[in-house]
Amino acid sequence: MWLIRRFADPCARILRADPEHVEAIADKFDASPIRTCGGVEGTLRATAAGWGLASPEIDALASSLSEPGVAEMLERLLCGAAKAFGSDKEREHVGLSFFDAMLAESHDRRNRSRTDD
Repeated sequence: MWLIRRFADPCARILRADPEHVEAIADKFDASPIRTCGGVEGTLRATAAGWGLASPEIDALASSLSEPGVAEMLERLLCGAAKAFGSDKEREHVGLSFFDAMLAESHDRRNRSRTDD
């Protein structure tokens, strides 16, 4: 959702469905299906490629998510936010903010590694 909202369409309606119902729901609502694959990192890379949004910044973020424990911690934070905030709008705002922060951090890390070379 973050990738689509930030880089493709900030007003996109995101429909969630169980994996076995993704195609039927996408057909019913004339939507583009996005399947999760390989955890957060794999889904981010696959979605970026499928939507033509691949970039060094997105790749750096996906690489950060593949580091030991990072994706699991993000998942726990998102689950905690889902419990802590009552409305979908609040939960969405928090989730988008988490990914925005991670993108900024991975961008900074990428820039630091360039200057270290």
